[in-house]
Amino acid sequence: MLAVVDYVEGKGPPPPMLKLARRCERYRALPESGGVLEQEAGLLERMELAERVCATWQMWRTRQAGHEGEWAEAHPEEWQMVMAILELQNGRD
Repeated sequence: MLAVVDYVEGKGPPPPMLKLARRCERYRALPESGGVLEQEAGLLERMELAERVCATWQMWRTRQAGHEGEWAEAHPEEWQMVMAILELQNGRD
């Protein structure tokens, strides 16, 4: 999750799971041959999480300064993710 945040902040390259998710989206294909149920267990969920973290952190970074409470009320699910990310970042420091 933090690697995705670092990427959004311009502090590193896109992590492999985000790159894979975007390639699959671009080519409209699954990462492995076969159908959805034939993919490696958890792979699609990890790809979706990488995309959600990226989109959420981009939203958070573009919020209007001083209006964090309003943003949190308007985006409750994203706010939960932001709080988890901030907690992880604090643990990393």
